[in-house]
Amino acid sequence: MSNRPLKLSAGFMKLMKSHPYLTSAVTAMIPVESPQVDTMSVDRYGRLYFNPQWIESISVDELAAVIYHEVWHLLRLHWKRMKNYPQAVANIAGDMEINDDIRAEG
Repeated sequence: MSNRPLKLSAGFMKLMKSHPYLTSAVTAMIPVESPQVDTMSVDRYGRLYFNPQWIESISVDELAAVIYHEVWHLLRLHWKRMKNYPQAVANIAGDMEINDDIRAEG
């Protein structure tokens, strides 16, 4: 995790501590600094794109929650299941699927 900004590493560690069963998936993600993304996103190859300024504007708890959300896009194979849909529609549908389950977790 040495190539990650310290705060991003803290978000990863917080998530792995609270959800140890996701450790393999979380550590397999490849962080890519990208000021072109507003917040954070993930692609089918497990690259986690993040805006460094945005990361600095949120808490470590919030960051861990967003990483948690992004890892579920990978684990649910959204890139594969939704490849025949417009990207914007697929992203909204995937977000809704993940977020309702996160809310149900409490």
